[in-house]
Amino acid sequence: MIYSDGHHSRCEPMIRPTFYDFQVDPRSFDENDEMMLGGSLLVAAVVEQGARERKVYLPAGAGWFDFWSGDYYAGGQEIMLAAPWAYPPLVVKAGAIIPRNVVKQHFNARAEERGFALFPPKRGSFSDEFFEDDGLSGVTAKAAMVSGPLPWSATQPRSRLPLRRLARSRRRIGSMTLLLPLPEQRKVTVKSGKIISDRVIEANREVVAEL
Repeated sequence: MIYSDGHHSRCEPMIRPTFYDFQVDPRSFDENDEMMLGGSLLVAAVVEQGARERKVYLPAGAGWFDFWSGDYYAGGQEIMLAAPWAYPPLVVKAGAIIPRNVVKQHFNARAEERGFALFPPKRGSFSDEFFEDDGLSGVTAKAAMVSGPLPWSATQPRSRLPLRRLARSRRRIGSMTLLLPLPEQRKVTVKSGKIISDRVIEANREVVAEL
């Protein structure tokens, strides 16, 4: 099990109202059925029968990505998102780093390979720190494995996203898969290692780095 430092060291709730993270936006205090899943994911429930789209308010103070399409939206506005049967409306705060299992799953065999979905802002730096345990014994100083921090920086117009080696990890990393929104075309550079591949896989730009 892998999760962000905020839930580990600060005991933050995983599911919380939008005003928990965006108190400077008065509209986040309005009654609504949107919720934050952690500090980066905004989930918009579809509760009307037959609905195939719904309006979603994006809190001010951050940029936002449609998790499924990679489209970018400025905060402080209401947008319309598709709500098909296959997946819910879901947006991600710019600057988010989300752990993912990047291996295709099969019914009769569990597969696991750690990767990270990155949602870079238009400009500036961002980072996060993650912990990993076995999901059974609980998090202790001995059980927890630090998998970060993951520092990135982004600039315009010659934007680069420099990835640094995870200096505090206790295990050999080898290669790491990074998933970026398709519209994100800035060059990815590695501080300690090299880029093995950079290609489009389904709805993501997949970058594999050797560290």
